[in-house]
Parts: sequence; C-alpha cells; structure tokens
Amino acid sequence: MLKRLIGICFVFLFIGSSVFAQNEVKKRKRIFLNSHDNIVEFTSKKDTVYTATDTLIISKDILVTERDSAISINKVYYTLNRQAVSQKKDTIIRVRVKSVVHADTIPKRNERVLKKVRTYYNKDNLLGKAMKSIFIFDDNRIKTKSLQKEKIATEVANTEPYNDKIVRNINVTVFDPAGSAFLENDKKILRFIGKTANILHINTHQFIIINSLLFSKGKKINSYKVAESERLLRQTGYIYDAKIIVETDLSGDSVDVLVIVQDVWSISASGGLNPSNMVKDLDLKDANLLGLGHQFETGLKLDPSLPGGYNYIAVYNMNNIYNTFCSGQFYYRYEQGIERYGGGVNRDFISPLIKYGGGVNLNWTEPTFRGLSTAVQDYWAGYAYNIHPHDWKGGERFISAIRLVKTTYTSTALVDTLIPNYANNNLYLLSVGYQRKQYYRDSYIYHLGRTEDIPTGALAVATLGRENSIVSQRNYFGFTAAWGEFNRFGYMYGAMGLGGFQREKNWEEAVLSSRVLYFSPLFYYDRWKWRGFVGARYAKGFDQKPGVLTDISGSDGLRGLSSPVLSGNEKFVVNYEADFFPPLNLLSFKAALLAFVDMGWISSAGQLINSKNLYSGYGIGFRFQNEHLTFAMIQVMFVYYPNAANASQHAFELLQSSGFFYNYNNFDYSRPTLVAFN
Repeated sequence: MLKRLIGICFVFLFIGSSVFAQNEVKKRKRIFLNSHDNIVEFTSKKDTVYTATDTLIISKDILVTERDSAISINKVYYTLNRQAVSQKKDTIIRVRVKSVVHADTIPKRNERVLKKVRTYYNKDNLLGKAMKSIFIFDDNRIKTKSLQKEKIATEVANTEPYNDKIVRNINVTVFDPAGSAFLENDKKILRFIGKTANILHINTHQFIIINSLLFSKGKKINSYKVAESERLLRQTGYIYDAKIIVETDLSGDSVDVLVIVQDVWSISASGGLNPSNMVKDLDLKDANLLGLGHQFETGLKLDPSLPGGYNYIAVYNMNNIYNTFCSGQFYYRYEQGIERYGGGVNRDFISPLIKYGGGVNLNWTEPTFRGLSTAVQDYWAGYAYNIHPHDWKGGERFISAIRLVKTTYTSTALVDTLIPNYANNNLYLLSVGYQRKQYYRDSYIYHLGRTEDIPTGALAVATLGRENSIVSQRNYFGFTAAWGEFNRFGYMYGAMGLGGFQREKNWEEAVLSSRVLYFSPLFYYDRWKWRGFVGARYAKGFDQKPGVLTDISGSDGLRGLSSPVLSGNEKFVVNYEADFFPPLNLLSFKAALLAFVDMGWISSAGQLINSKNLYSGYGIGFRFQNEHLTFAMIQVMFVYYPNAANASQHAFELLQSSGFFYNYNNFDYSRPTLVAFN
C-alpha cells in the first residue's frame, strides 16, 4: 500500500512539473514537452528520477533501454507513456513524452548530471539510443547525432578517465529472452508464452560472462578492454546485446563494473516429411547448452536413396575454455556414405589484446576417393607484436605464424604417377602479416536492427611454404591484402589474393582473386529505412587439379541457380541488392523487403566477357526474423533467369534460404593459409 501511495505521489509530481514546463514555454520559449511515438523503458538502481528547474533529469545511475532489451535492475520497471498510469510490481509510471533540454536553463548544481546525460546520449548503444528517445539537447553548440554509426574508439575516449583504476567488483545482470512485448501484452496467451519461454530457458551463467571479459577483478582496467569485451560478447551466438558500465568509487582509486546482457532463446528445431519418397529429416540445435555458452547441433536425414539409407551429423563447440580464449570443436559426419570425424582446439587472434595464438586439429575421412582413407594433422602457432603497445585504439600490429599440415593416406600402394595428388605429404607454411583493425557500430546490415560491429582497417599477409611428398617437392608463394573504410558515403571493402605452387620453375594450382563490396548509409523515409549493397568478385585458376573449378552458382554468384554448365576456371560476378525495412515489429519479429540483380560470367577458355558466357537473375523477396531467437532468418525470393535454358534451369524459381548473401573479411588473421580458388 505504501508503495502505491508513493507511486501516486510521484505521478502527480511528474505531471505537475510537466504542466508547469508547458506554461513556461509561452514565457521563455525554452522548455517544452512533445508526444513521441516510441515507448521507452527505464529504471534506476536508486530510483533517482526527478524534475528540477522545470527539466526532466536522469542521474548517472539510471539505465535507459529500448523495448525487448535489458530493461531493469532489481526488477523495477518504469514505462513512459503519457496516456495511462498503472501499477505492476513496484510503482510503474507511464508517460509518453519527449523533453527538449536547453543547456542555459540548467543551474550549475546540475551541470555534472547534465554532462553525464550528454555522455550517454552521444553513444549509439542500448543506453544512448533510449536516451535519444527522451532528450534532445537543443542549444546552438549541440547537434543531434546520426544514429547510423559510431566508432568504438569514441567510446574508448569517453571511458579513459577510468584507465589504471583497480576493478573492485564485477556485477553481471542477465535478462531473459522474452521481453515486454510478451510479458506486458494485453493477450493472456502471449503473456503465458513469454513467461513459459523464460522459465524453460536457462540463462547464461554469470561466470561464463565474466570469463568472456578481457579484464578481471583486482586488476587495473583498460578502457579499450571494456569496448573490446562488449564486442566479443555481442559476437557470441547466444547474447542479443551487451552493455558494460564503469562506475567510479567515491574514494576514486577503484571502479565497479556492471555488465548487462540479454540472452536469446537458444534452442531451435526443424524437420520435414515427404510422403512421396518417405524422406524424413530432423535437426536440433542449442546455441547455449545449459547456459554454458557451448553449442550443440545434430541432424538426421532418412532417405532410402542414400548410401546406408541415412545422413547424420553431430557438432559440439566450446567457446573460451576456462578464460583462455581457446575454442574447441568436435564433430562427426556421415554423409553420402563417407564418414568424417575429428576435432581441435584453437586460440585465434580474435582481439588486438591477444598476443599468442595456436592450435591443434585432427581430422579423419574414410573412405574417400578410390577407397582411400585420410588422416590430417594440423598444427600452428603464432605471435602478434603491437606496433604501438601503449595505444591500443589503432589496433596496429605485426603477426607471424607457422603451420604444419600432415596428410596421410592409408592405401599407399595406389600412389603412382597417375595419382600424385593422393600421395602422403607434409605442407610447411610461414607467414608474416600487418594488421590494422577498428570497429564501427551500425545496424540493419546483416541483421534487422540489433547492434552490429563493422570492421575497418587493412591487412597484408605474405606466405611462404614447401610441400614434401614421396612423389615430388614444390614451393608455395602467396600474398593477400584487404582494406575497408567507413565514411559518410557508406562502407567500402576490397580484397585481393595471389598464390600458387612452383615446381621446377613451373606454376601449379595458382590462383588470382579479388573482390569489392560497398553498402550505402542507412537512409530514412518517414518511418521506413533502406540500404543498398553492391558487390563484385573475380577469380581465375591456373593449372588446377583435374576437376577443380570455380563456379557462379548459388552463394558464389547467382542466387538459386545451380548447374555444371556454370563452372569454369575464370569468373566475374556483379551483384546489387536494395533492402527496405518497414516499421513492422510484431512481437519482436521484424521484416525486410529486397530487390536484387545478379550477373555472372564464367569461362573455361578464351575471352571471359561476352554474351554467351553471361548469366543473370532478377528477383524480389522478403526476410523475416525474430533476433531474440536462434532460428535462422527466413528468406523467400521470386527470381527470373532470362537465359536459364542455357543452364538447363527453369526461367522462374521460388527460392527459400536462411543465409545472408553478402559477406566480408573481418581483417582476422591467425594460421597461415593458401589462397582459395572460389
């Protein structure tokens, strides 16, 4: 009862101050309130929401987020909506407002609070986006910042005052996957579904979150580690979004760190039955097994036409084993009568803060071509040297690595000059590379609204190697480079690779490849958003193994088109896509409309660019996904192929897929590799 009385008093105090502020508009033309379309939820640890000098102020301890995101601490909910007032659990205030705060109306005693509000306001994250729904700083010196992208280095600069402070406490708050779209819905069945989903879901354990951080309790904190830890948390497949807040202790010599994450619903399943041929399939996946951050996936397909009558796969992944940033994978596959199994443990250079890398991988296949069984042992180790060890923001470093790949065939009696490609061999590789990497935050690129970390920078790697086998010996030379930049015109990425083996001054299995990708800024029209993508790829192979070809089928060129005719040793592909994002949010399900054009040239000999080598596709479609679930994105596309008859395909196709068509290199570099022919 006391809580309700306090809540009612708070409501009248808030409404009274708002009315007073509206009256002051006529007098001073400084402070005013407007209705706003977005309903924003916020909560404070100390419940320090108050009005002062006719201005709505939120103290530094408050957390402000959007719907279906991390919305509370200590389970106290506050929803802004001016039209209604209700009380659920603790006091809940509903006011739909947008306050315009003029800097010259804030007294000196509130300047520190206002400065903190501005700091969070200028961030493009969970907190900053929600602050923009509440505040607009409307003086001549401050302009509303675009929400499209923010360099992570900017956030690093904002937290630099905490550098060299000792971490006193690390507190973790993990929120359930089903947010207010379900829990506060007017329909009982949806509230029941949300509550049931949260009960069945096992939240990520706090020690798993703490183990994923690049800083620890009792150690000095580094602001770059804070930003990198946020990014690494977002990269996991079981966390929707993450926010790390650093709070200074009153003594000033230590800090408390608050880590806020929201889980996604981690379990997914799919299956099918075709009565005409009795084909049955079932797939199960858990992206956060028992809240441990491990992934398990298994699938079974029963088909009388398959060798053995079935296909089966099982994959188990472990991320960041005991805070070592080592990841393990173990798998078993039985497909098309071929059995593959193995596993490995690797520590990749996933962050500029990691200096040492390496891995051990063992794989077996039986039987393979001509009844041969293979065993592959893969070992590698690397070291990263930071060029500016005291300035982590640039992410500049040199990386050197070595690798040994040992391949053994069980039926060596078959090895002769006719099949030298299947002789036992050892491949030794040494590489030296330069890496410069930073990240921008953006959205509506590969996802439908969640925070995305987009890499920028440069990468250049030179690789030397030698392959020894019982048949012959040959050397390998390779070079790869990549570059990416974000500016007001959009994002531009380019990469190239050149490599091959040399035997007695003759080149073998040589590859020349290049690719470019551009996507535009996010444009707004009323409540709609749209973004454009343009990509191009080129590849050519020289003296490849028999049967080794490139193609322009599917994800390698034209969506939905697949035919042996589309293979050759040289190709050039151009793709364009426009994505439109409507203001649709149905229980956190969002959609995108798309239109695309794919054009590809393929040739085995002679001139590449001519009309007889050209294949094209024109299509429209849509994507649909709830990003609080681990279910794959649903894409449905209707495509027209003008010259499909040349590839023995239908002119019109209705396609369904679950992957995004465009991708880019993350400027990651770990183990030495050969330039791929694709």
